[in-house]
Amino acid sequence: ASRAEALGRLSWGHGGVRVARGDAFRVEMEKGSGISCLYLNPPYDLDRVHGRLEQRFLCRFAPMLAMGGYLVFVVPHYALAASAEYLAREFDKVSCFRFPPGDFDVFKQVVLVARKAETFATSRADVERSVRGWSADVSSCEDLPEANAPVERALVLPTSRQQAIDTWNMRPVDVAH
Repeated sequence: ASRAEALGRLSWGHGGVRVARGDAFRVEMEKGSGISCLYLNPPYDLDRVHGRLEQRFLCRFAPMLAMGGYLVFVVPHYALAASAEYLAREFDKVSCFRFPPGDFDVFKQVVLVARKAETFATSRADVERSVRGWSADVSSCEDLPEANAPVERALVLPTSRQQAIDTWNMRPVDVAH
């Protein structure tokens, strides 16, 4: 509640910030053409009903990306296996970077960067093979670059206000279910 209140007091641009307190699975969104970049750092866990939570969050929020938009997916490397098929169907230009050794040792995290494909495919075998490989063994992944290191950059074009998320609201908690 305190974070939502503090965020609501901020003002960026002309309209301020609209804030709704709740959780990611109760938010309802109607999108226009989609957002241009999604930074997704979901909880790292296994759910008895839904499997890997990382995959559940990916399926929940990746549809908000515009065609050609970029996903930045921060997860433990072993969690990538649950998302390999989905990533191969929805994304192309996929790269994976390992956190630096000291940081990697703690949570086994990687950063997967992928572009939302312009055309849908039943699968891109090369993408699925790469993602499954990174899930099993990160030795082929480069370390994330240092803060000031020169890196190849992707142009992420902003979507207009009319094209992003048109409306979003928080559903009330249904304590009966």
